[in-house]
Amino acid sequence: RDIDQRGRIGTMVFGTLYSTWLGVGTAIVTGAESDRALAAGMMIGAPVVLMTAHALTGDIQMSPGQASLIKLGGLWGTWQGYGWLVAADEEGARPLIGAAMAGGLVGIASSAALTRYTDLHQGDVSLLNYAGLWGTWFGFCSSIIVGVEDGNPLLRNTLLGGDLGLLAMAALVPRIEMSPARARLINLGG
Repeated sequence: RDIDQRGRIGTMVFGTLYSTWLGVGTAIVTGAESDRALAAGMMIGAPVVLMTAHALTGDIQMSPGQASLIKLGGLWGTWQGYGWLVAADEEGARPLIGAAMAGGLVGIASSAALTRYTDLHQGDVSLLNYAGLWGTWFGFCSSIIVGVEDGNPLLRNTLLGGDLGLLAMAALVPRIEMSPARARLINLGG
């Protein structure tokens, strides 16, 4: 049986780059202070994830839409993990980086699990991404308009706006078959 693996390389590239960030983050979170530990984290993480991704994606469906959804999950999860901890008044690099790493991994795992049951078009995933970004912007702007200017409530509203935008579009995209070019034009129009 033929399976669509056009997104496999993109997933492997994203995983390799993301694991480089995880290697650096792990060195910081564990308190490694030497440049050698940071370099080792980057050098070990990337090839391990590359080989793991290669093995895990060898015989599964990985369309461009599925690959884009996994990337979106990782990036959105990283932003959310970091942002919500900042909004909770957490300070210090270690907990913030740890939250960003955990959020990204949860986002990757969740979106990877979702791709087993759905294959969105790449344009639909672009709409999800843009809806999250525009929701973030509208959450920020509407907070300013109603007079919320304090750091933590403003950040919470900004994060919540992004989540609402992403969730609202997630309810719509199963009924849409959007091309990436059209999704970009819609975003540009906004």
